[in-house]
Amino acid sequence: MPLGKRELVCGAYELERRCEEARKAEIEPLRKDAIERCVKLLEEDDPDVSNKHADCEQLYRDYGEVGHITTDGREERLFNNLPECLEFYDAERKSK
Repeated sequence: MPLGKRELVCGAYELERRCEEARKAEIEPLRKDAIERCVKLLEEDDPDVSNKHADCEQLYRDYGEVGHITTDGREERLFNNLPECLEFYDAERKSK
């Protein structure tokens, strides 16, 4: 029996959630490293600057979410090629 629209929508939300969780697991360590490098650079530049960590966290708050432009002109976020994301994109494409 084919799935109804409600089941398809619920399934799509679950696939999207899995994709985003997998991406977050990959991005978070990279974001943390970028913040640490930022803080070090600010400390080297001006040791008296306060709120270095907060400033760097603000700077990298959307690390990995903002897309970069690929050679064919598409905008792509980091780790969109994880298996969980490919499964979500494939299901989304098939539902249209």
